[in-house]
Amino acid sequence: MNAKAAKLMALGVPLLCLATARAQDVPLQGSAYPSPAMQPSAPSSTIAAPGEQNVAPSDTTPGRLSDWITYTRPDCCGPVGGNGPITYDLYLRTGPVLPFGSSLLARSVEPGWEVDGGGRSLFYNTAGDAAWLVDIGVSYMYNHSGSQDLTFQFSGEPTHVATLHRTWVNVGLGYEWYLQGCRTSPGLRWKLGVDAGGRWGMIRLDTFGDVTGQYFRLSDTIGAAYIGLHTDLEIPCGCCTFEVGFRAEYDYTWSDILPGQPQSDVQDENLLLTAGVRF
Repeated sequence: MNAKAAKLMALGVPLLCLATARAQDVPLQGSAYPSPAMQPSAPSSTIAAPGEQNVAPSDTTPGRLSDWITYTRPDCCGPVGGNGPITYDLYLRTGPVLPFGSSLLARSVEPGWEVDGGGRSLFYNTAGDAAWLVDIGVSYMYNHSGSQDLTFQFSGEPTHVATLHRTWVNVGLGYEWYLQGCRTSPGLRWKLGVDAGGRWGMIRLDTFGDVTGQYFRLSDTIGAAYIGLHTDLEIPCGCCTFEVGFRAEYDYTWSDILPGQPQSDVQDENLLLTAGVRF
């Protein structure tokens, strides 16, 4: 190696090192790795001076998810309903059915028996001392024949009613309020309520011919409306509340099941004992 080449090499090495250092400072066009000087600085937390209040960083701060995304604003949609709790209960009811009315069918049957079962959703106010309710359930009513002197013509002979069966699906709305205590009070609580609604179901009528003794079974779809008044005692027990009470109910059944009769409507007074549990 001659002396001229050695001098050129000694001069080129420092220049190469300087060029490499400058290339690291300035990013290439379109590079995905910006230099530290180009990156946004993280928001610094500011400690409030005595007597001042810390201010939370805005949800538009770069590099931070908006509060609308992280769900830190639970009141964004305003209050829902009456702001009271929503609970539900399950119940069973049973008691006598007292039919009456002017139709032949109503006069042909004696007092019978009813069994109900269902559930209710209760929408309480903020104080917990009153609630709107939605009631959905099923019912079965049974009545035996009364006087066999009341007959109608069927298949060419006088026929009398033997038994009357009615099966229902019930939907109702109501309101109840506490006369003693409230929903969360310790000890016994006493409440009163009223509700009304409609029924849709099936009627089955068993009959016997007076001459031949032949058995006939008639069936049809029926509808009804009802209104009820109930009072209950509540007994708190751990995670649930037991209920016992009494219900008085009036209902009107529309029917045309009897052949040759203009209508076979039946009205009822129902006196029912109630047992239930609320969760």
